[in-house]
Amino acid sequence: MPRTAIISAICFGLGVIPELALTVYIGSITRSHGLPFAELNVTVIRDMRNFHLVIRQEPNPQKRASYRRLATAYYIIFAWSLVWFGATVAFILAAA
Repeated sequence: MPRTAIISAICFGLGVIPELALTVYIGSITRSHGLPFAELNVTVIRDMRNFHLVIRQEPNPQKRASYRRLATAYYIIFAWSLVWFGATVAFILAAA
């Protein structure tokens, strides 16, 4: 495997770990409000829609701001992982 593919795979892995941690935390918040949230992160769009429902229904402005920051962090980390996954695949295919 080329060196660039290894580096991009490491960068991808650095994004996946916090993404999974945020998914577990966001899932626990969403489920505590009685909304479904998948365990394996397979229905990301529905799950994040449910989390946004929690954000909109939260009466405490401090918690609502905290939940918004969690959602923003999740989207940034998800984008990071997606970009580096694409780069890893591209480098592997270019070397083949």
